[in-house]
Amino acid sequence: MEKVIIADLFPDDYCFDFGLVVTGEGNVFQFGYVYPPNEEEKGKFTEWNELTEKWKQTPYAEQIKVALLLNE
Repeated sequence: MEKVIIADLFPDDYCFDFGLVVTGEGNVFQFGYVYPPNEEEKGKFTEWNELTEKWKQTPYAEQIKVALLLNE
């Protein structure tokens, strides 16, 4: 099973969460997740962007760096 770490996750708007994940191979992804009110389990990913090559230039570089270190 592949190891994945959530580097950051927070509500970014009404019924929308923003998150960052780091895979065991060191890939970094940013995602958006939208869901109906009070039904997070019925949501869907609306964004999925790879940041592997450019994560150091993001405002989340510190969180991603820590997740990458934990994934070693």
